[in-house]
Amino acid sequence: MPAAADDEWKTIAILAEMPKASGDVIRVEQKSFKNRVYVSLRQYYQDRKTDEYKPGKNGITFTAEEFQQLREVLGGLELVPDEG
Repeated sequence: MPAAADDEWKTIAILAEMPKASGDVIRVEQKSFKNRVYVSLRQYYQDRKTDEYKPGKNGITFTAEEFQQLREVLGGLELVPDEG
């Protein structure tokens, strides 16, 4: 029996992409699963055969509430000067 549509991860939108020096990108995506909204930060690599970007192993997923908390925390952060 096929899974119901709400039992599968669905990408709602790609919110941002940040290129890395390696040629990989970090992609921020809004997703849904079981009628809940999530935000996923995942490193994507470029497949050499197809030139298509595919998800790598490295990533983290937040609930919408956790993502809002993260935005608030990051907004107040500043780098500490390197004393070394």
